Amino acid sequence: MREIKFRAWDSVEERMYYPGDIKLSVDFFGDIYDDGEKPPKNVSYRTKIMQFTGLHDKNGKEIYEDDLWFCDGCQYLVQWTGAYASFNLVAIEQDNKHTGEILEMFHAFKGEVIGNIYTNPELLDNAKGN
Repeated sequence: MREIKFRAWDSVEERMYYPGDIKLSVDFFGDIYDDGEKPPKNVSYRTKIMQFTGLHDKNGKEIYEDDLWFCDGCQYLVQWTGAYASFNLVAIEQDNKHTGEILEMFHAFKGEVIGNIYTNPELLDNAKGN
């Protein structure tokens, strides 16, 4: 059984929080609260929650939703695909025969996480040819 954990991007502080960095809770309506504040402060407007896929790359690094992953000369984005209820690798490079291709996450151990779309947006821009 895989470990269930999350990380969070704070768009105001421009910082990624990993498990143990901050205590967040989610209410019935999906609003996100910083439990470190008294009273707890609603941070939904500035926080993006990403789930751990349960997998590691070839270097042992944990793979989360919205990570950028590289393998065999192609860059992929780790995304949740609700229609399949699974995480997938979606090719994002321009002028690459794999663009738009979706790989199942079992390929994850072959490549490596090179960043994510929040702390390394320049990697996403480079892959799209911007």
